Amino acid sequence: MTAAAPSLLVVALLGVTGTQLILRRRAKTLWWSVLPALALFVPFAGSASGALRGVLADPGIPLQYTAADLWQQLLGFPVAFDPLVPPEALEFLGSGPWALVPVLLIGAPPVVLAVFALFGPTSGRPGALAAWALALLCLSVSAASLSFPVATSGTALIPPFTGPLVSGVVLFLLAAALVGADSLLVPRDPRPTGKPAPAVRALLLAGSMVLAAGPLTSLGLWTVPQLAQAADAEAVGLSLPDAPDTGIAPEPATSSGSATGDGPAESTDFGTGILVHPGAERILPATAADRGTGPDRTRTLVLTIGGNNGNNGNNGSNGDGVAAALMRGGGTTLDASSQLNSTVGLSGSGTTPQIRPDDAATASLRDAAAMVVSGTGADPRAELRRFGVGHVVLQQSDTAADLLAEQLDAVPGLVAVGKTPSGWLWRVSPPVLSNGTEDPGGQTARARIVDAEGRTEALVPSGITRIDTGIQEGAEGRTLVLAERADAGWQAMLDGRPLESTSEGWAQTFVLPSRGGHLTVGYVSAWQPWTEAVQAVVFGATALLAVPVPSRPRAARVLPTGRRDTPDDGWTPAPGHGPADPGIPSEADREPGMATAGAS
Repeated sequence: MTAAAPSLLVVALLGVTGTQLILRRRAKTLWWSVLPALALFVPFAGSASGALRGVLADPGIPLQYTAADLWQQLLGFPVAFDPLVPPEALEFLGSGPWALVPVLLIGAPPVVLAVFALFGPTSGRPGALAAWALALLCLSVSAASLSFPVATSGTALIPPFTGPLVSGVVLFLLAAALVGADSLLVPRDPRPTGKPAPAVRALLLAGSMVLAAGPLTSLGLWTVPQLAQAADAEAVGLSLPDAPDTGIAPEPATSSGSATGDGPAESTDFGTGILVHPGAERILPATAADRGTGPDRTRTLVLTIGGNNGNNGNNGSNGDGVAAALMRGGGTTLDASSQLNSTVGLSGSGTTPQIRPDDAATASLRDAAAMVVSGTGADPRAELRRFGVGHVVLQQSDTAADLLAEQLDAVPGLVAVGKTPSGWLWRVSPPVLSNGTEDPGGQTARARIVDAEGRTEALVPSGITRIDTGIQEGAEGRTLVLAERADAGWQAMLDGRPLESTSEGWAQTFVLPSRGGHLTVGYVSAWQPWTEAVQAVVFGATALLAVPVPSRPRAARVLPTGRRDTPDDGWTPAPGHGPADPGIPSEADREPGMATAGAS
């Protein structure tokens, strides 16, 4: 659970700590329950050393949302809604507290039963108190998390999503509600039948119907907006055959606002709108995807007019509202997104972080994208070559995209391939020599060998993350250039000997000798061996603790109940209670200092 919702780890740590302080020795092994989650977070936190707040961010693409008030979260709704408007697809009801009716039908019964458990039989009250304490802890963490931004979307600061914490609130309230419901099932009629009184039976029947209506209403609140969205999409034809589709729906202005955000909301979907919809078969055109997944591992510069693909760590946009992002392989998908990618844009600590200024790589990408879309005739090939960009894609098919496509046709170095189902496609071609052939020194890839003059000498085959191949001998002064940010974790070896690590601007480079050999390049963290050792110990010990072990039976000693009026050496047992009685130890069997029970 903590892998998909890191904010729950805070609740787990605080809950286990509080339980340890209260129960002390009786809960001495409870702290082990959080060790596996912490062991999994150790390498992740190490990779987020530059943006530790990203550890608490939700996986995937961050989306701006409006968190619900605490009373709405207590009823089980994480996203804010207007209680004075009708639910979606029920606009014909007009103005009124129509949204509040299903909310109370869903969330009020568990809360009422949970409150009743606090005043019910004393046997279940400690469990109810513990469940309420954990529910209030989840609410407190949820309220505090809203003041701790963990990601950025454009210029907006986004806190962790409160949905997992609200799920924790509902879970613990349901646990307390079970205690309250159990106390209601106690028979109230002292007659020999043992059955509840008729009035109690009628009350239980009505309560059962209310409890059953809650889940059905919740299912309806989720299903009806989905059917309405599908009907609207089919009516207006949102899925165009020739329109590229990334699988991510446009981000709404607010969860309960109107479509345009200009005025009061006409209905509310309670935050149940689905923002992921079926996309195109390919994110990138086949030509770009083939080179991106081949040995060259080239990248694709994706342009979106007035859009944001969520890849905030490697994007740029010009003043005309064109967003640009680099995509690897066959394109960036939701399962390949990382919360750290959207967190690196934040700097500072505490509740008031600042948008981090562009680093050298992001600024260079922004300049390259500006040269591509500016229409000034500037040649962007030198900058694109450093990023390993082999193709440019414009992911739109409207009038604005057609105008921009005509402008990109005139950019030096961009050769138009044509319009594809995934967008307009251009190939980044090297300069042309006097004999009419492309200059090999202008080729690009993820890894390439560059001579002393900065010309590409050879392209190095690369894997997804590592390089393991042979290289030919060459002239002195050549370097291996990676289309990656310079970092101390990059290590390269030639025939087992480490190469000197340098940098060319923002790019990672290594000094190559003139001889050839077997080249290996990879990213290695100094903490990796230690974190792997800690994980092995924790997971191994957890597996051993989970193995059931039979306990040794303890023999019970029955003490005599007779009177003892004389010292041990002169004591005579009462008739029927002598050593022959198997329940009483003999004088020889009694341990020194063992007292016998009796009345003086």
